[in-house]
Amino acid sequence: MENGPWLPEGVIAKKGASDWARQLRRRRPLDNDNNDDQLYYYSPYTSTRLEQVKRLVILANIRSTDVVCDLGCGEALLLCEIVRLTGCTAMGCDVDGDALKHGQAHITNMGYSSQIQLNHECIGTFMQSEQFQTVTCVFVFLVPQQLSTLVPGLRAFLAKKTNNVHRRVLSERYKICEFNAFDQIDECARPKTTVREDESSNRGRMDYFGDGLGAAYLYSH
Repeated sequence: MENGPWLPEGVIAKKGASDWARQLRRRRPLDNDNNDDQLYYYSPYTSTRLEQVKRLVILANIRSTDVVCDLGCGEALLLCEIVRLTGCTAMGCDVDGDALKHGQAHITNMGYSSQIQLNHECIGTFMQSEQFQTVTCVFVFLVPQQLSTLVPGLRAFLAKKTNNVHRRVLSERYKICEFNAFDQIDECARPKTTVREDESSNRGRMDYFGDGLGAAYLYSH
């Protein structure tokens, strides 16, 4: 399913990122694939809850010196919260231009324009950019098919050694089956909180992931 994960019967998701990829005419980077109809497959839009972001920051030990990248960043709410909690710099990419416009407005309102940069680009192409080479921590909230497609790029990212930089990858909900997790946090019920989430974090969101805080997995070299 291009727009996986699997929605309940009768539920229709908003326009998926795979539709945007088709519009941009970007192809899957498979060396043995000569099929012009083969496109990137992305997961549909969803957001990471603010309580979960705190758990991710602790799991990856994100510091102010890190450069965090969200592959498939959507409206960049995750990046804004990570920057707020740690003071790091960050970047994200997505093929959904409308989501990025909302994200840029949120970044500006939060005063993070100098710390967060968004890119309207397909993930595979962005991972080959010079900008991506400065990243120390990668976040992915994607379905298994897309994670498998990104494995060569993520493996190269983790293997690169520059000035003793500690590189790591975080995946939420789904494991990257080709890697062995260095550490993880387990799924748990969503804690009660008095913190009010930004209403925009639920724009177009359908709860096919459930109400709890999902598991997350840390990969490191």
